Amino acid sequence: PAGNIVVAAAPDAAAAVEFTARRLCVREPRGGVVTAANHFMSPAMKPFQKRGFIAVPPGVDAPAEFFTIEYSMLREGLVDEGCRAGGIDAAAACRLLRTPHVSNPATVQSVVFLPRRREALVSSSSAPPVTEGPRRRIAL
Repeated sequence: PAGNIVVAAAPDAAAAVEFTARRLCVREPRGGVVTAANHFMSPAMKPFQKRGFIAVPPGVDAPAEFFTIEYSMLREGLVDEGCRAGGIDAAAACRLLRTPHVSNPATVQSVVFLPRRREALVSSSSAPPVTEGPRRRIAL
């Protein structure tokens, strides 16, 4: 987007904060789930979504399709659907983030929050797709 998206979680709450230099919207979970990809989802921020994403970065072997809003929406939808399927735990969430169309050579960051345990699992690979590498536990 022409801005940023930050997802945060605590033992009793979670939210996605979508913002630009001049606007901010806090997106609450739907049915206990909050997910994010590379596009604004809140009605308040959608009008400020940049239509064209970035060009394929130099050195990244990935099709231009991976850098479109439509592909971002597909990825977020797959993650949201997987989370809502029920019974998802940290291992299942990490597997979900490795599936085709969710993870690709353009994936440079991936985090699973475990609010009840006050931890986050952060991809720590230095080469994309980072979801293929190890995850580091970080105490929150």
